[in-house]
Amino acid sequence: MNALLVFYSRDGCTRAAAREISKELGCRAEEIKDMKNRKGLLGFLSAGMDASLKRLTEIKGAHRNPARYCMIIIGTPIWNGHMSPAIRTYVSKNEHKFRKIALFCAEFGLGGEKALLEIEQICGKKPVAILVAKKSAMESEEFKKDLFKFCNSVRNAV
Repeated sequence: MNALLVFYSRDGCTRAAAREISKELGCRAEEIKDMKNRKGLLGFLSAGMDASLKRLTEIKGAHRNPARYCMIIIGTPIWNGHMSPAIRTYVSKNEHKFRKIALFCAEFGLGGEKALLEIEQICGKKPVAILVAKKSAMESEEFKKDLFKFCNSVRNAV
């Protein structure tokens, strides 16, 4: 499949979803690293503040050129109802290279749909599929069904 999955994960939940999607689709996955320390309580608090203020951050790990793929699948955790600064940075730097997009997020509470809509607006492209994963339900059969449906929508769009 000519798709690239790009994601950021602070605590591993978005990474777990990304692995499942990558495995199901058989596509490459690339994890972005935020160069700002997001560990511990202070990291957690600064993460929420930076996300709310829509700040960019220094990233690394995004080595592949998204223009070479017909589909870019983007995954982010939701912090204070917003995408992570690492994903905001990646999308802001590369949105002009995306042909088609699919979006997913992992959230504890609310705000996933709003954050994914913001990515859509930055990219200027309607996603072929979206998946909002509640962290509390990621082991459920319902999540597995939603993930399978998301992956089928991506497959059909490639």
